[in-house]
Amino acid sequence: MIVSTNRYLVMERYYLILALYLIVPQGIIAQTQQQYIASGDDKVIQLDFESAIVDYDLALGIDPNSEEALIKRGLANAELRLFDEALTDLETAIEINDKNPSAYVARGDVRLDQLNYHDAIQDYNMAIKLDPTYVDAYNGRGDAKLDQKDYLGAIMDYDRAIELDAGDAFSYYARGMAFIKSGKKHEGCLDLSKAGELGYDEAYTSIKKFCKN
Repeated sequence: MIVSTNRYLVMERYYLILALYLIVPQGIIAQTQQQYIASGDDKVIQLDFESAIVDYDLALGIDPNSEEALIKRGLANAELRLFDEALTDLETAIEINDKNPSAYVARGDVRLDQLNYHDAIQDYNMAIKLDPTYVDAYNGRGDAKLDQKDYLGAIMDYDRAIELDAGDAFSYYARGMAFIKSGKKHEGCLDLSKAGELGYDEAYTSIKKFCKN
């Protein structure tokens, strides 16, 4: 029988957890839940998603109802294209607390990765309903609209994100791309330049590609 890559990754993760309990001194294992989450966050920054998931697993071993650990493990699973596991974590987080906008944004992001635009937008809408100032919800909904070539709708969402946080480099970059794709090159290139000034390095690559005279 051929074992799928996804199943192999899941099994490998739990073998690693078992090994930790067998070979690491118990004084080291007995960390707090927040320490495990922080360790997982550090590994996500390093793009080591498999090791990050191990830390989130350990955090959830201490408190299975930790919304933070569930959301972060879900997003790490999504980075490994383990979408079923990701959605299970995020839906569990929503069952625990259906008023947490972060869980809806995270599930929207996973659904967006799956090109499930309708359900992704529904999740972003719910997050915005719960927190009308949630910048990531507007950016996510804008991304879904941009992918569907609803450029005006995307621009309106990025406009709102920028109103809420004028220092969000991604919002300028995304709005710039929406302007360019809608035929408004001048406005788009101004936004890309602003995104670059704010530290979004990918903007300069796009400027070279789209903003030449």
